[in-house]
Amino acid sequence: MPPKRDGYKTCSREGEATLIERKSRFIGYLAHASNEEEAREYIDLIRDMHPEANHHVWCYVLGGGAVVRASDDGEPSGTAGRPVSEVILREGLTDVVCVVVRYFGGILLGAGGLIRAYASGAKGALDAATISNMVPMQQYVVRVPYHFHGKVTSTLNREGITPEAPEYAENVSFRVTISMERAESFEGRIADLTAGTGMCERGGIVYMPEE
Repeated sequence: MPPKRDGYKTCSREGEATLIERKSRFIGYLAHASNEEEAREYIDLIRDMHPEANHHVWCYVLGGGAVVRASDDGEPSGTAGRPVSEVILREGLTDVVCVVVRYFGGILLGAGGLIRAYASGAKGALDAATISNMVPMQQYVVRVPYHFHGKVTSTLNREGITPEAPEYAENVSFRVTISMERAESFEGRIADLTAGTGMCERGGIVYMPEE
């Protein structure tokens, strides 16, 4: 999986899918989780939704694969949590949590059957979810003299950059969020538009869905 700073794939809308395998019902869920606390809260939420289920198998992947945790939750070792995590990792996802609950139908599936069923439950949830490619974006605070404000904002809008609401003080200041490619020339662009009087303060990097 590529380093997270270069962009990453994650779940932007929760997915849910149900699978029946030899009378056992498997329900898979996939959701976004920014950290271990959010992941464990989601696991607890699904447990509370299905208190009568026999197993609540889970996995979460965080930080570009730096953190991978999984649980078989009582199923034979390696037959549940591992196949779920393999689905997530194979798809190149990060910052996600997946839970597959099982209602036992009375027929033993065997190790191979369990592996296939849990993997299918995870894949079904993934297919039902919305997956987004998140790309790094550079934030700036721009400060320009009042008489350049209209020219700068109208030019940026035409170029597909949307300034946030302005603040008025000694100068007019506003925030923008732009692609890393545009960031390389952005400060020079503001200088050109304001005859060298505009200032750009580089902020943090945020990740947004790729358009």
